Amino acid sequence: MEQAASNKNTYLALAVIVLSVLVWLSITSSPKSHVLPNDPHVVSTTVSETRKPADPPKQTGDVPVDSPSNVMIGKAGFARKINAIFTTRKKAVVYQALVKYEPVDVPSDEVPGIKEILQYYGRQGRELPRTLKRVDQEMEMSSENLGVPLRFVASTKLYVNPDGGKVVAYDMAQTTGGQPQRMVGHLNKTGMAIEVYRGGTLDDKQEITFVRDTFIPVEYSFIHQWYETPENREALKKREQVKFSIFVPESMAQVLLLVKPMDDQVIAVGDATYDCAHYEVITVSTQSASGLSAKQEMWFDKQTRVLMRRQDFDASMADAEAPVTDLEPYSRIEQLGRLSLLPVSAPATPNHGIDYLLDQDLDYTVKARGEPIGEVRVQFSKFEIGGKVPPFMPSKLSVKPTYFSTSRVRVDTGGSLRNEIAVTLYDAKWKVIHYETHGEENTGVKLNYDIEAKIENETIRVHTHRDALLELKASAAYQGAIASAEVGSQFTGGDDDRAWRDPLKRVPVSDDDAKSQESDTGPRMLDHSWSRPFPDEIYISDFNRVEHLALVAAQISIPPLPEKETDPVKLAYQKIALYLVRQNRCGVLLIETRPEPKPILTERQKKRRTNDELKEPPLYVANVTAAMMPCRMLLSGDGRVLELSMQYGSGDVTYTLDDPIMRHRDEAAKKRQLQEGPRLVRPPWW
Repeated sequence: MEQAASNKNTYLALAVIVLSVLVWLSITSSPKSHVLPNDPHVVSTTVSETRKPADPPKQTGDVPVDSPSNVMIGKAGFARKINAIFTTRKKAVVYQALVKYEPVDVPSDEVPGIKEILQYYGRQGRELPRTLKRVDQEMEMSSENLGVPLRFVASTKLYVNPDGGKVVAYDMAQTTGGQPQRMVGHLNKTGMAIEVYRGGTLDDKQEITFVRDTFIPVEYSFIHQWYETPENREALKKREQVKFSIFVPESMAQVLLLVKPMDDQVIAVGDATYDCAHYEVITVSTQSASGLSAKQEMWFDKQTRVLMRRQDFDASMADAEAPVTDLEPYSRIEQLGRLSLLPVSAPATPNHGIDYLLDQDLDYTVKARGEPIGEVRVQFSKFEIGGKVPPFMPSKLSVKPTYFSTSRVRVDTGGSLRNEIAVTLYDAKWKVIHYETHGEENTGVKLNYDIEAKIENETIRVHTHRDALLELKASAAYQGAIASAEVGSQFTGGDDDRAWRDPLKRVPVSDDDAKSQESDTGPRMLDHSWSRPFPDEIYISDFNRVEHLALVAAQISIPPLPEKETDPVKLAYQKIALYLVRQNRCGVLLIETRPEPKPILTERQKKRRTNDELKEPPLYVANVTAAMMPCRMLLSGDGRVLELSMQYGSGDVTYTLDDPIMRHRDEAAKKRQLQEGPRLVRPPWW
């Protein structure tokens, strides 16, 4: 399960910093559902030129030029005409850019998954043209990520049906300098079929079922165009909210865009001003009911209908700090030279301890897609000479531990069996000073694995090792795996770019290659060591580490309960810097906490409540929507993690604590099901 979770979590972690990703979660009132006129998937495949500044520069996007030497994108400008360039800034720091090229014609047989796409059109009695349009775009982002310089580069190819402008397939590659991730998707009868590659190796397959009228946007001018059509002018006048369902390839997620017109504004972009239509865009994930919300605002030039500016708001930051994305007038490629590192520092936390969890057996049942697959037992103890000691200890420690946690994991997914034991040592302030886990997995081949992380002097040093058992060490498969083992986790800056793996140069893959990779069951060996800066306010986590997230949960702010059922729900926010050990990924998570939603009862239902129901303690829901680690925690008032749901791709893994509160909830749910009885599902013609 760790390998599958690692693969899925890796491309999720990368997707968070892609320019066009719109994965904020929210609950709002249900708006009127609309579709675009004629064809709901009509999306322009070109970007009109913006109104030119009064004093145009001598060099424009029509002139093939090379991009500045400090960036990796825009190099195709020698042979391709650049259509548009967007830059993103936070305050005065320009840290992200998107280069979009003019569409080119491609034969249909070059489109990924063309056989299923033809079947999709055939079922609808339509034909796909022999020549399609391909829209290429490249994105680069740089940051000083919690002490480590980080560069992220992505390349996306969208294959568009010129008859209606519908995206039928895409090919996207992205990397932070390590082994590139590549996602290739195409339409099928239910939605989107996706293959995920790590380098040239088929890593995962996904099938996403689309809700009605879902499409992949080439750009977001369709928002303004919808309100500009004559039949929708009344909706614009009344400022009615409109709903669009889109699919975001970067995160493999369906998203509802809830769009509402705002007052028109005149904005300055570059050295010109533009009279713009102004919209508020709330996003809702169709794959989550967590209730987290955020918003964007978009400005479209009234003359050209082009998106001129977008601003992404965050509930935890002031509006003045919200990132702003602008269209660069004239698509001047030299503007890419403005990119610099965006400083990202670890936020302050309350530094609460978890002494209240000492000397308890915390038993969690692990479920995947609702089915039990294993157990996790966690224990927190005080480190005392002559008292309790961990199952294993490092030979040298610069700081004497005050507390330690032990976690025993057994997971059986049917295709793999995993047993592991993990020990984490903490100082007197509950700061992690050492983490170590040893385990064995059996996926047809038995392998041992070890992970060790040592933290001292604001530096973390990690060593991971996977090794076959003794009886396999002499095998040819083992020797071959050792010979071909390839290290590549993350670009850490510096002047030497020779180790960079460029996603703009794709590794060839084919159906035959994919099938051969699927049948390859040889053991994979990894033996990596790395270190990185580790400021004091960073927390750690790893796969199946409920104990690590219990410490994170202790830092979460708990909002007050509403005094009346009709009172608005109060929310609390907390930012946490988290480091994922095995993935070597670090970032800042925004955690939103709210009282657990309760159904509004009638007076009759209130009178029928039992004493146990009246005595139920208040619970709280903490949501994390960052693509690095999307999860949901159900917390008790004292901060215990009663349930943890980790989202991996289109699935999830849930850890449920064996606790009187959770047992009562389970019994109450079964009782309600019996009271409601079987539901009669009638056909629509009944």
